Amino acid sequence: MTILRWILALIAALFAGLQYNDPDPLVWVGLYGAAALALALAALGRPVPALAWCVVGAGLVLVAISLPGLRQYLANTDGVTVSDAMSNRYPYIEATRELGGAALAIVMALLALGERHPREMGRQKTAAES
Repeated sequence: MTILRWILALIAALFAGLQYNDPDPLVWVGLYGAAALALALAALGRPVPALAWCVVGAGLVLVAISLPGLRQYLANTDGVTVSDAMSNRYPYIEATRELGGAALAIVMALLALGERHPREMGRQKTAAES
C-alpha cells in the first residue's frame, strides 16, 4: 500500500501542477495538493485523517456542484464529448471533467486513510510488543 500511496501522491502533485491554465486553479491546486500531501504523509506512516477527510468533503462539494453539468453532458445529442475543447457553448464539458477530477481526489483521499495500525486505533501495547 505504501508504494501505491507514493505513486498516487506523485500523480496528485502532477495534477496540481497542471492546473495553472484552469479557469479556477486555486480550487484544483488546493484539492490535488491536499490529496498529494495526505497520501505522502500516509505513505510515511504519519497519516493525517483530518486532512484526508477535508479532501473528501471538498471533493463531495465539487461533485455536487458539477452534477448538473454531468446531466447536461449525458443528455446531449450534439455529439460533443469530454475530450472536445472547452467552449462557452458547451459548459458541461468542463463540469463533467471537474466531476471526474473531484471523484478521483476523493478516491485518493480515501486511500490515504486506508488501513491503520492497531495502536493508532487506541489499542494498548502488550508486553510482547514492548
